[in-house]
Amino acid sequence: ILYFAFFCFLISAYLISTGEMLILSIFPQITWQALVKVIYLTLYISPFFFLRYMGKFFPDESSRIFRKIIEIILILLWLIVVFSPPLFFSSTLDIFHLIMVIISIASFRTVGRALYSRREGALPLFAGISVLTIAMINDVLHYQEIINTGDTAPAGVLILILINGFALSKRSSGKKYA
Repeated sequence: ILYFAFFCFLISAYLISTGEMLILSIFPQITWQALVKVIYLTLYISPFFFLRYMGKFFPDESSRIFRKIIEIILILLWLIVVFSPPLFFSSTLDIFHLIMVIISIASFRTVGRALYSRREGALPLFAGISVLTIAMINDVLHYQEIINTGDTAPAGVLILILINGFALSKRSSGKKYA
């Protein structure tokens, strides 16, 4: 549950840093460079905690080696953001988008295996990951200027969080799904 909580916190921090930039209301003295770093850091490190969460939720179905490789790549991206200027680290966004596609495919594989094994919580998590993946694909295509639709990932993340909250509460209460 802790990994999921960190994931939710980082996504929340990302969301208040982008769009309307509510973070500027909380920290009006923040510099542009610091703001951009916060945006990229929260974006790049949140999948780390999501992968950890998936590994704990479905330990038999997830690949530990895959998770470690992706985690190392995410940490390297995070370090690039910390130790380089925005002009340089902003060029890593395409790499991050590719990593997110790979994570989505691996998440479908993990949850698909969990569904096959009839693991509790697999069906709602599959639905949440499906919604988020569709939203992420939309956003990648939008930011690459292939389609003109707008940001849908925040809504996808919200749906994933709500569905996961349901799955976690059912799992921790010991009740079976109806």
